[in-house]
Amino acid sequence: MTTTPASSRFWFGFFAGIVTAVILAGILAVLFHHPPFLQHGTAALIRIHSDPPKFIFDDEAKRLDAEGYRLKVNTQIAIMRSPAVIETTLEDAKVADLPIIKKQKDAQQFLLQHLQIEPVRHSEIIAVSMPRILDSEAAVIINALVSVYFASQSLDEQ
Repeated sequence: MTTTPASSRFWFGFFAGIVTAVILAGILAVLFHHPPFLQHGTAALIRIHSDPPKFIFDDEAKRLDAEGYRLKVNTQIAIMRSPAVIETTLEDAKVADLPIIKKQKDAQQFLLQHLQIEPVRHSEIIAVSMPRILDSEAAVIINALVSVYFASQSLDEQ
């Protein structure tokens, strides 16, 4: 069987299309992979709203606004990791009854070591997770911590 130029072009186009599709699928997989905080199974996402810029066309004001926002996010993370929030979280009956908390000599230190609280890149989101902790226990701890955090923020606003 001989191949004609049209047949050769067909097979070349067919294989080029397959290769292109595989490369594109690989690129999309890399671009849209799950963020690290979702790979651990249990996470809370908290949105920190930025204030609207005060000077729309002033580059210096925009830069300071971005720095101010980073400072605000880091402050919120520090509040979530503060002794007051951690202690109040540990006082929650559901948290105190968890086997993983009961067996700790220093539950506060344990939480500080295992809590991951970090901003999500290019967003107004802070992710709170506990990798390497059983999902059901981590969910109880994270929910309590986020509740305590929100309660502390609502008290600050009053």
